[in-house]
Amino acid sequence: MLLLVMIAVIIWAVLTALVDWRTQFPPALAAGAFGLAYVAVITLVLATTEQGLTAYVLALALAAIMRFMGDWWITAAITIAVYPLVHLAVRRSLHSFPWDSQAKLPKAAGLGWTFEKLGPVDSHASAPPLVAVPLCVLAGVWTYALCARLSLISASVDFLMTLTIGGLAFSFFRLMAYMVGNSPPLTLLGRIWTGRLLIPGHDQIFIVPWIILVWTFVSVWLMIFTRVAQDLYPIYTAIFATITLLLTFVPGPTLRAWRLTGACSVVPNRRSTNALNRPAKQG
Repeated sequence: MLLLVMIAVIIWAVLTALVDWRTQFPPALAAGAFGLAYVAVITLVLATTEQGLTAYVLALALAAIMRFMGDWWITAAITIAVYPLVHLAVRRSLHSFPWDSQAKLPKAAGLGWTFEKLGPVDSHASAPPLVAVPLCVLAGVWTYALCARLSLISASVDFLMTLTIGGLAFSFFRLMAYMVGNSPPLTLLGRIWTGRLLIPGHDQIFIVPWIILVWTFVSVWLMIFTRVAQDLYPIYTAIFATITLLLTFVPGPTLRAWRLTGACSVVPNRRSTNALNRPAKQG
Protein backbone atom coordinates (compact mmCIF):
# COMPACT_ATOMS: atom_id res chain seq x y z
CA MET A 1 0.00 0.00 0.00
CA LEU A 2 2.84 2.38 0.83
CA LEU A 3 4.29 1.77 -2.63
CA LEU A 4 0.97 2.69 -4.27
CA VAL A 5 0.80 5.88 -2.22
CA MET A 6 4.35 6.83 -3.24
CA ILE A 7 3.58 6.20 -6.93
CA ALA A 8 0.46 8.35 -6.73
CA VAL A 9 2.40 11.15 -5.02
CA ILE A 10 5.12 11.05 -7.67
CA ILE A 11 2.59 11.17 -10.52
CA TRP A 12 0.78 14.02 -8.80
CA ALA A 13 4.03 15.97 -8.33
CA VAL A 14 5.10 15.43 -11.95
CA LEU A 15 1.74 16.58 -13.34
CA THR A 16 1.75 19.65 -11.11
CA ALA A 17 5.30 20.49 -12.22
CA LEU A 18 4.31 20.14 -15.88
CA VAL A 19 1.36 22.45 -15.37
CA ASP A 20 3.62 25.02 -13.69
CA TRP A 21 6.23 24.75 -16.45
CA ARG A 22 4.06 24.71 -19.57
CA THR A 23 1.05 26.82 -18.58
CA GLN A 24 0.16 29.94 -16.60
CA PHE A 25 -2.22 27.97 -14.42
CA PRO A 26 -1.32 28.25 -10.69
CA PRO A 27 0.27 24.98 -9.54
CA ALA A 28 -1.63 25.09 -6.25
CA LEU A 29 -4.95 25.03 -8.10
CA ALA A 30 -3.67 22.25 -10.36
CA ALA A 31 -2.82 20.12 -7.34
CA GLY A 32 -6.18 20.92 -5.78
CA ALA A 33 -8.04 20.07 -8.99
CA PHE A 34 -6.31 16.68 -9.15
CA GLY A 35 -7.21 15.88 -5.53
CA LEU A 36 -10.76 17.13 -5.99
CA ALA A 37 -11.36 15.04 -9.11
CA TYR A 38 -9.80 11.91 -7.61
CA VAL A 39 -11.74 12.06 -4.34
CA ALA A 40 -15.01 12.99 -6.12
CA VAL A 41 -14.89 10.03 -8.51
CA ILE A 42 -13.93 7.49 -5.88
CA THR A 43 -16.63 8.84 -3.53
CA LEU A 44 -19.33 8.24 -6.13
CA VAL A 45 -18.02 4.74 -6.81
CA LEU A 46 -17.92 3.74 -3.15
CA ALA A 47 -21.33 5.29 -2.43
CA THR A 48 -22.93 2.94 -4.96
CA THR A 49 -21.05 -0.19 -3.88
CA GLU A 50 -22.12 -0.55 -0.23
CA GLN A 51 -19.26 1.49 1.25
CA GLY A 52 -21.41 4.29 2.62
CA LEU A 53 -19.34 5.14 5.70
CA THR A 54 -16.14 5.50 3.69
CA ALA A 55 -17.97 7.53 1.04
CA TYR A 56 -19.25 9.83 3.79
CA VAL A 57 -15.75 10.42 5.15
CA LEU A 58 -14.51 11.09 1.62
CA ALA A 59 -17.35 13.56 1.03
CA LEU A 60 -16.19 15.47 4.11
CA ALA A 61 -12.63 15.37 2.78
CA LEU A 62 -13.92 16.61 -0.56
CA ALA A 63 -15.50 19.61 1.14
CA ALA A 64 -12.20 20.33 2.91
CA ILE A 65 -10.34 20.19 -0.40
CA MET A 66 -12.85 22.61 -1.91
CA ARG A 67 -12.44 24.98 1.03
CA PHE A 68 -8.61 24.98 0.93
CA MET A 69 -8.17 24.68 -2.82
CA GLY A 70 -5.59 27.47 -2.94
CA ASP A 71 -3.35 25.88 -0.27
CA TRP A 72 -1.67 23.05 -2.11
CA TRP A 73 -0.04 21.54 0.97
CA ILE A 74 -3.40 21.16 2.76
CA THR A 75 -4.96 19.67 -0.36
CA ALA A 76 -2.03 17.27 -0.75
CA ALA A 77 -2.16 16.25 2.90
CA ILE A 78 -5.90 15.50 2.74
CA THR A 79 -5.59 13.49 -0.48
CA ILE A 80 -2.63 11.46 0.78
CA ALA A 81 -4.35 10.85 4.13
CA VAL A 82 -7.50 9.41 2.55
CA TYR A 83 -5.64 7.29 -0.02
CA PRO A 84 -5.09 4.26 2.30
CA LEU A 85 -8.74 4.47 3.36
CA VAL A 86 -9.79 4.44 -0.29
CA HIS A 87 -7.57 1.45 -1.01
CA LEU A 88 -9.07 -0.60 1.83
CA ALA A 89 -12.61 0.42 0.90
CA VAL A 90 -12.11 -0.62 -2.72
CA ARG A 91 -10.84 -4.01 -1.58
CA ARG A 92 -13.89 -4.50 0.67
CA SER A 93 -16.18 -3.36 -2.12
CA LEU A 94 -14.78 -5.85 -4.60
CA HIS A 95 -14.89 -8.61 -1.99
CA SER A 96 -18.63 -8.01 -1.38
CA PHE A 97 -19.57 -8.11 -5.08
CA PRO A 98 -22.38 -8.50 -6.22
CA TRP A 99 -23.82 -5.61 -4.23
CA ASP A 100 -27.32 -5.83 -2.79
CA SER A 101 -27.84 -2.09 -3.34
CA GLN A 102 -28.10 -2.73 -7.08
CA ALA A 103 -31.10 -5.04 -6.70
CA LYS A 104 -34.21 -3.53 -8.21
CA LEU A 105 -37.36 -3.21 -6.16
CA PRO A 106 -40.49 -4.85 -7.56
CA LYS A 107 -42.99 -2.47 -9.12
CA ALA A 108 -46.63 -2.24 -8.17
CA ALA A 109 -47.74 -1.50 -11.71
CA GLY A 110 -51.07 -2.80 -12.89
CA LEU A 111 -52.82 -2.53 -9.51
CA GLY A 112 -54.53 0.78 -10.32
CA TRP A 113 -53.76 4.23 -8.99
CA THR A 114 -55.43 3.71 -5.60
CA PHE A 115 -53.52 0.53 -4.78
CA GLU A 116 -50.27 1.94 -6.16
CA LYS A 117 -50.60 4.75 -3.61
CA LEU A 118 -51.28 2.44 -0.66
CA GLY A 119 -49.04 -0.52 -1.35
CA PRO A 120 -47.62 -3.04 -1.30
CA VAL A 121 -44.39 -1.29 -2.44
CA ASP A 122 -43.69 2.19 -1.06
CA SER A 123 -42.44 4.31 -3.95
CA HIS A 124 -41.55 7.18 -1.56
CA ALA A 125 -39.37 5.31 0.92
CA SER A 126 -37.79 7.72 3.43
CA ALA A 127 -34.33 7.51 4.92
CA PRO A 128 -34.13 6.62 8.63
CA PRO A 129 -32.85 9.35 11.00
CA LEU A 130 -29.55 7.49 11.36
CA VAL A 131 -28.96 8.20 7.66
CA ALA A 132 -30.79 11.51 7.27
CA VAL A 133 -29.00 13.33 10.11
CA PRO A 134 -25.42 12.71 8.84
CA LEU A 135 -26.48 13.65 5.30
CA CYS A 136 -27.94 16.95 6.53
CA VAL A 137 -24.73 17.67 8.43
CA LEU A 138 -22.76 16.85 5.29
CA ALA A 139 -24.89 19.29 3.29
CA GLY A 140 -24.16 21.96 5.89
CA VAL A 141 -20.42 21.33 5.65
CA TRP A 142 -20.58 21.60 1.87
CA THR A 143 -22.59 24.81 2.17
CA TYR A 144 -19.81 26.31 4.28
CA ALA A 145 -17.08 25.10 1.92
CA LEU A 146 -18.76 26.51 -1.20
CA CYS A 147 -19.70 29.83 0.38
CA ALA A 148 -16.25 30.32 1.89
CA ARG A 149 -14.33 29.28 -1.21
CA LEU A 150 -16.41 30.87 -3.95
CA SER A 151 -17.53 33.94 -1.97
CA LEU A 152 -21.14 33.23 -2.89
CA ILE A 153 -22.39 35.54 -0.12
CA SER A 154 -20.48 38.83 0.13
CA ALA A 155 -23.15 41.35 1.16
CA SER A 156 -25.58 41.54 4.06
CA VAL A 157 -28.57 41.82 1.71
CA ASP A 158 -27.50 38.67 -0.16
CA PHE A 159 -26.96 36.92 3.17
CA LEU A 160 -30.43 37.72 4.54
CA MET A 161 -32.14 36.99 1.23
CA THR A 162 -30.42 33.62 1.04
CA LEU A 163 -31.65 32.65 4.50
CA THR A 164 -35.21 33.84 3.84
CA ILE A 165 -35.61 32.27 0.40
CA GLY A 166 -34.00 29.02 1.57
CA GLY A 167 -36.33 28.73 4.57
CA LEU A 168 -39.42 29.47 2.51
CA ALA A 169 -38.38 26.98 -0.18
CA PHE A 170 -37.78 24.11 2.25
CA SER A 171 -41.01 24.83 4.13
CA PHE A 172 -42.93 24.69 0.85
CA PHE A 173 -41.09 21.55 -0.26
CA ARG A 174 -41.86 19.79 3.02
CA LEU A 175 -45.57 20.60 2.73
CA MET A 176 -45.84 19.68 -0.96
CA ALA A 177 -44.23 16.30 -0.32
CA TYR A 178 -47.41 15.38 1.56
CA MET A 179 -50.02 17.40 -0.32
CA VAL A 180 -49.25 16.32 -3.89
CA GLY A 181 -51.58 13.45 -4.75
CA ASN A 182 -53.55 13.81 -1.51
CA SER A 183 -56.33 16.11 -0.34
CA PRO A 184 -57.86 16.95 3.07
CA PRO A 185 -60.86 14.88 4.18
CA LEU A 186 -62.91 18.11 4.56
CA THR A 187 -62.81 21.44 2.80
CA LEU A 188 -62.61 24.70 4.76
CA LEU A 189 -66.39 25.12 4.55
CA GLY A 190 -66.84 21.51 5.61
CA ARG A 191 -64.69 22.05 8.68
CA ILE A 192 -66.68 25.13 9.67
CA TRP A 193 -70.04 23.41 9.06
CA THR A 194 -69.12 20.28 11.05
CA GLY A 195 -67.16 22.13 13.74
CA ARG A 196 -64.04 20.06 13.06
CA LEU A 197 -61.68 22.97 12.57
CA LEU A 198 -58.72 20.75 13.37
CA ILE A 199 -58.21 17.19 12.17
CA PRO A 200 -55.11 16.07 14.12
CA GLY A 201 -54.34 13.03 11.98
CA HIS A 202 -54.28 15.13 8.82
CA ASP A 203 -53.19 18.57 10.08
CA GLN A 204 -50.02 17.28 11.75
CA ILE A 205 -48.21 17.80 8.44
CA PHE A 206 -48.52 21.59 8.88
CA ILE A 207 -46.56 21.67 12.14
CA VAL A 208 -43.02 21.27 10.79
CA PRO A 209 -43.45 23.73 7.86
CA TRP A 210 -44.60 26.36 10.37
CA ILE A 211 -41.61 25.57 12.59
CA ILE A 212 -39.30 26.05 9.59
CA LEU A 213 -40.92 29.43 8.84
CA VAL A 214 -40.56 30.56 12.46
CA TRP A 215 -36.95 29.36 12.55
CA THR A 216 -36.22 31.26 9.33
CA PHE A 217 -37.64 34.60 10.44
CA VAL A 218 -36.15 34.34 13.92
CA SER A 219 -32.73 33.61 12.37
CA VAL A 220 -33.01 36.60 10.02
CA TRP A 221 -34.13 38.83 12.89
CA LEU A 222 -31.16 37.73 15.01
CA MET A 223 -28.73 38.34 12.14
CA ILE A 224 -30.08 41.87 11.64
CA PHE A 225 -29.85 42.93 15.27
CA THR A 226 -26.58 41.18 16.11
CA ARG A 227 -24.81 42.60 13.03
CA VAL A 228 -22.89 39.50 12.05
CA ALA A 229 -19.43 40.15 10.61
CA GLN A 230 -19.03 39.45 6.91
CA ASP A 231 -16.33 36.84 7.53
CA LEU A 232 -18.85 34.78 9.49
CA TYR A 233 -21.49 34.69 6.73
CA PRO A 234 -20.41 31.22 5.46
CA ILE A 235 -20.50 29.75 8.99
CA TYR A 236 -23.94 31.14 9.81
CA THR A 237 -25.25 30.07 6.41
CA ALA A 238 -23.97 26.52 6.99
CA ILE A 239 -25.56 26.36 10.46
CA PHE A 240 -28.86 27.66 9.10
CA ALA A 241 -28.77 25.18 6.19
CA THR A 242 -28.01 22.24 8.50
CA ILE A 243 -30.83 22.98 10.95
CA THR A 244 -33.30 23.73 8.14
CA LEU A 245 -32.48 20.44 6.41
CA LEU A 246 -32.83 18.54 9.69
CA LEU A 247 -36.27 20.07 10.22
CA THR A 248 -37.26 19.25 6.64
CA PHE A 249 -36.20 15.62 6.38
CA VAL A 250 -35.93 14.12 9.87
CA PRO A 251 -39.29 14.70 11.70
CA GLY A 252 -42.19 12.40 10.96
CA PRO A 253 -44.65 11.22 10.03
CA THR A 254 -43.45 9.28 7.04
CA LEU A 255 -45.49 9.76 3.89
CA ARG A 256 -46.66 6.15 3.91
CA ALA A 257 -47.74 6.26 7.57
CA TRP A 258 -49.59 9.55 7.05
CA ARG A 259 -51.43 8.22 4.00
CA LEU A 260 -52.61 5.21 5.96
CA THR A 261 -53.54 6.99 9.22
CA GLY A 262 -53.98 10.69 8.36
CA ALA A 263 -57.58 10.56 7.08
CA CYS A 264 -56.49 12.04 3.76
CA SER A 265 -58.12 11.48 0.38
CA VAL A 266 -56.01 9.99 -2.39
CA VAL A 267 -56.18 12.06 -5.58
CA PRO A 268 -55.17 10.54 -8.95
CA ASN A 269 -52.56 12.40 -10.98
CA ARG A 270 -52.60 12.90 -14.74
CA ARG A 271 -50.78 9.63 -15.43
CA SER A 272 -53.19 7.69 -13.24
CA THR A 273 -56.20 9.41 -14.84
CA ASN A 274 -54.97 8.45 -18.30
CA ALA A 275 -54.55 4.86 -17.16
CA LEU A 276 -58.11 4.81 -15.84
CA ASN A 277 -59.52 6.21 -19.09
CA ARG A 278 -57.55 3.80 -21.27
CA PRO A 279 -59.79 1.09 -22.67
CA ALA A 280 -59.15 -2.38 -21.35
CA LYS A 281 -57.43 -4.84 -23.63
CA GLN A 282 -59.58 -7.61 -25.03
CA GLY A 283 -58.32 -11.04 -24.01
